[in-house]
Amino acid sequence: MIISIRSWGFSIHVFSSLQDCLLGLRSFAVSGPFIGNVYCSAVFLSWKSRNKVMHGGKEDSFTVIATNVISMAVTSFKGSLEYWDTNQLL
Repeated sequence: MIISIRSWGFSIHVFSSLQDCLLGLRSFAVSGPFIGNVYCSAVFLSWKSRNKVMHGGKEDSFTVIATNVISMAVTSFKGSLEYWDTNQLL
């Protein structure tokens, strides 16, 4: 899935260990929160896909997961200001 995201032009590092990944996520929190969000979304959506299989469903393809990762990461950065007036009846 990371390879798919990289092929679309996103600069995503492939970590060689969990320790490297954790250090990378710490640095992304300051210097590149979008990329950090991509990694976290990838972990969540990969787990969700595997969970489907465990419960008798069909696993999502890498391309579907990668597309959803980018969509989720972009949506989370839209900013909550756009939604502040939601459900405000005043």
